[in-house]
Amino acid sequence: MSTAFDTRNLKGKRYFVTGATGFCGRNFVKYLVEHGAEVTCLVRSKARAASLQKLNVHWEYGELSDEALLEKCIADVDVVFHLAGQVIAFHDEDMLAVNRDLTEKIVRVCANREKPPVLVYVSSLAAMGPTPAQRPHVESDPLNPFSGYGKSKAEAEKMLRTYADRVPITVIRPPSLFGPHDVEVRKWFTALRRTRLFFAPTRKPLRLSFLHVKDLIQLLLLASENGERLPATPEAYHLDPGYGVYLGSQTEHPSYPELGQMLGRALGMKHVWTVAFPLVYVVLIGIFQLYVRWVLRHPMQPDLAKIREGSAGHWTCSAEKARRQLGFKNDGTLEEQFRETAEWISRN
Repeated sequence: MSTAFDTRNLKGKRYFVTGATGFCGRNFVKYLVEHGAEVTCLVRSKARAASLQKLNVHWEYGELSDEALLEKCIADVDVVFHLAGQVIAFHDEDMLAVNRDLTEKIVRVCANREKPPVLVYVSSLAAMGPTPAQRPHVESDPLNPFSGYGKSKAEAEKMLRTYADRVPITVIRPPSLFGPHDVEVRKWFTALRRTRLFFAPTRKPLRLSFLHVKDLIQLLLLASENGERLPATPEAYHLDPGYGVYLGSQTEHPSYPELGQMLGRALGMKHVWTVAFPLVYVVLIGIFQLYVRWVLRHPMQPDLAKIREGSAGHWTCSAEKARRQLGFKNDGTLEEQFRETAEWISRN
């Protein structure tokens, strides 16, 4: 992995990482440990951490809602990386309870330390809503979320600003993420292999931004070392709403048909066919999900809200600020990274 971050800086550093058993967390924790960092992770059970047990990580078992346990985890760390989050739920309030309220517990524990650690919070491009048609999002654009998930991330960011006078906080807003251990991109590749069809949520010529997990890792570390921190006063925030925030993205922003062809080439296919979801299919998904949600009490994907979100407008952002200030750079092109991901999936 070629990055602008000097990995020698990781040796001896002490980090607390939430969401360690998720897609991004697994990759991040592995990278930190392999480069000499001391890592503490809080997970619900040993079973959930089974795939990472061989790593030299200090494991604590419990819930993020347990503030006493959080105090133990955060007691002597240099940086807290908060990656954990809720993507789908029965109600928007359930996502708020995780993405905003549990985040507040973490930042409150940080604030109670005599010397608070740096807190790097992984938000989402979804907090900003669809992109203005004329250009990709930049950090100073207003928060205008479209979905319940985006609203919960935006509310978490607003809450964090109220602690910025006590805790050094940086917010990272990635777009769609992909890479090793990503369940969703595995589904894309599996469907393409079987059908040569790429299903898009709309026929509109919309464009998308993506970020490989190894580029997210680089951005998290660069921001933790040299990034801006959220302003300590509301007046400063109003002067620059994007201060203390970084967007991450590849330089390419493909349309849905271009994305389908790119994924196909990653699998060695000469051509794939892009098929937009017919309106009747979207309605049927909604009816079936209502049944699953209320009768079986189990949320599922593809979530109807995600399909609506994907067709709401362009979802693009610029990482120019991170490139300029932090030296962030992508490790390869988007197509190269999709090909590497496809090769990893074929081996695992």
